[in-house]
Amino acid sequence: MANIIEIISYILLFFILYFQVFFLLSFFNDKKRKNWYKTPENKDYFPTTSIIVPCFNEEKTVSSTIDSLLSLDYPKDKLKIIAVNDGSTDSTLSILNKYKEKFGIVVLDKENGGKHTALNLALENIDTELVGCLDADSFVDKMALSKLVPYFKKEDIMAVIPAVVVHKPSNLLQLIQKAEYNIAVLVRRILCNLNAIYVPPGPFSIFRKKVFDTIGGYKHGHTTEDMEIAMRMQKHHMKIENSPESLVYTVTPKTISALQKQRVRWQYGFFKNALDYKSLFFKKEYGNFGRYVPFAYMVVFVSLYFFFFMIYNFISAIYRKILELSLVGFNLNFNWFFINTKVMIFLGLLLITTSIFILIASRKMVNEKRLLSKDIILFLFLYGFISPFWVMKAVYNVAMEKGVSWR
Repeated sequence: MANIIEIISYILLFFILYFQVFFLLSFFNDKKRKNWYKTPENKDYFPTTSIIVPCFNEEKTVSSTIDSLLSLDYPKDKLKIIAVNDGSTDSTLSILNKYKEKFGIVVLDKENGGKHTALNLALENIDTELVGCLDADSFVDKMALSKLVPYFKKEDIMAVIPAVVVHKPSNLLQLIQKAEYNIAVLVRRILCNLNAIYVPPGPFSIFRKKVFDTIGGYKHGHTTEDMEIAMRMQKHHMKIENSPESLVYTVTPKTISALQKQRVRWQYGFFKNALDYKSLFFKKEYGNFGRYVPFAYMVVFVSLYFFFFMIYNFISAIYRKILELSLVGFNLNFNWFFINTKVMIFLGLLLITTSIFILIASRKMVNEKRLLSKDIILFLFLYGFISPFWVMKAVYNVAMEKGVSWR
């Protein structure tokens, strides 16, 4: 039995290593990209753009969100801000109305029905060429839009996603998320090159309006409407680009319970949407997208396997040590003969090394000055122990057909 487990572990570890090395090579071999927003022909390209801000009880952050939009380095006559109050029970609506009076933003008020209904209501009131969404807990860099819109000069590009990073992490949990979000920036860059993006982040992903005119508005999407619209776009062969130069800052959960709830929703949404669009998998006409999503699906369960494998080995090692101490007593003499030289150890070290390279490359992408920092160390040592719990909860919810909620 032990030999079978070891063989399975070798195969799966190779699988993960292949996955990581492939991503690294794809990233470093990317020589075709350039900063489009810097090219002279894009200097005066400012298509009309609407930004939707869906709000539900966002009184603490919505002012900063709208202030960041008003500060965008973009012609004011080309930019329309639409805030949708989705049945808030706090002072969100009164805050929005003050912005309406002072700055002329559009404010829509409706009964609570979920983010997708708020977005669809706004879409009914939009006639601009481009449209995007900014969550009311996120803030944009003033150059984010002007760096992003030049990609739309290519007529085949239907959506462009930004780089989302953590806004002012203040505790250990947010530092871990900072490293995680930085990795996501790198991963989206690579998936863009492979034409396999399956989720445009809620904060500031920009679409051509005709995307919604062609394939319809947002759907509930198992509480992940952004993921669902991306998969629907892939089904209709609509190209999604990535603008890693466009920075968006988002507030992340500060407590483990809030993080668990958010990530269960995300993971559950991924599982359910992937199942909804399983007809796209391994189909030649859907290219890398049809291969990557089921591959990512498998990686989730492989990661769970190694989580339990580590726990099993840790308990076994403690048991062996206790047995050794009971037989021969405590011995401080060091002997190289007893160093564990199994191939699994070296593969594990290689996995950690590639993970460090990915973390460093991701920090470089978001212009972090220090390539090695506290968030990398915390991520390496702690993320693997907390993430399996929300994955397991999401798997349970899918298996038991239990839904998830936003809050």
